[in-house]
Amino acid sequence: MPTLIPGHALLLIGPTTARYGRPLDPRTVHVAAWEAPYETIPHNTLRLDHHTVPELVADAVPLFALVPTLDGWLPYTQTSYSGLRSLMLMLDGPPLPDGDPRDLDTLDQWLRTLVQRHRLVGPQANNHQRWFINARPGLELEHKFTLPEQIDIWQLAVHILKRLRGGTIPGWVCEFGNNDGFEEWDFPTHVFAFDQPPGHIAFIPAVDGTWIRREKWDGPGAPLIRREELTSGLLLGAHPDLEAAAKDSAGRSPDWSGGYRRIRYNVMAESPETGHIFSIMVDHCIDLDGRQPDLRQVEVEYVRSRTLRRLPFNADGVMEQLQELIAWTRSYLQVSGVKAVEDDQSKVSWLRSAAPAAEHDRPP
Repeated sequence: MPTLIPGHALLLIGPTTARYGRPLDPRTVHVAAWEAPYETIPHNTLRLDHHTVPELVADAVPLFALVPTLDGWLPYTQTSYSGLRSLMLMLDGPPLPDGDPRDLDTLDQWLRTLVQRHRLVGPQANNHQRWFINARPGLELEHKFTLPEQIDIWQLAVHILKRLRGGTIPGWVCEFGNNDGFEEWDFPTHVFAFDQPPGHIAFIPAVDGTWIRREKWDGPGAPLIRREELTSGLLLGAHPDLEAAAKDSAGRSPDWSGGYRRIRYNVMAESPETGHIFSIMVDHCIDLDGRQPDLRQVEVEYVRSRTLRRLPFNADGVMEQLQELIAWTRSYLQVSGVKAVEDDQSKVSWLRSAAPAAEHDRPP
């Protein structure tokens, strides 16, 4: 019989067949007490360090977790597994009814419900890194801070990372499983701008020889919210006519073109409460034509969500958490003595300001 601790979560350990929608014999499932790592419940995401549960011996598999509430048990299913730790994501649906897991009938009822709910999200939960969704498909949500020209963006990014890792951004952790929450990027971008409606099409070469096309257009929510579409894997060749490709995509000729090299460090912040993942990006952009002084910025941007739940836009917390991280970044820059300007300057407007109007306007 398992030793259960009042107020602790339960961890259900058993055969992996449950992950594929197979019925489970309750006699093959072990129930262990688990002190879940967050005081405030509910959370979308729970991190399970295997060493904290003695029952998780080498070959044991954590299947489900149940977190006690006043209304019953909140159900979680295992997604990312490394052998040392697992992530447990909340399943959609109401809490499981209260009961004693040492009773086989109760445990059998719970398992039937858990397996059924997991089956509904199996393609997302059972496939590596397919648990991510975009809570705002077709949109870019970001806020920009333009920085002094000579600031060291590496030092700034690493200092922000240390604060995130040290727990000084309340409610946020480094993105699980992504290089401890830090990304490095360095790539050229070729942009083709359109005046009406305002927007641009950009092409970025990928390391496998294909191209990435990014289309970004202003909308009613600009500058905080813009329409954006990314297309990867384009076979354009090693030296394509990118202006023609932009014209084909937009159905008209661009009004201006330019390019820049972007050196970027992303501090990836994940919310265990909601599953939303944001990036505090620190950029250094260099005009490929050498006409414009370098541009350095910090951008706070929504990236993706690690969640199995589907919540309505007005209740999923994306915009509230975006504003929360914008406020934190604003305060951090002020306290650090970095004189940032919140001008939402785009890369296109930065590049175009380098040339007189007659040079960057095309004749009809």
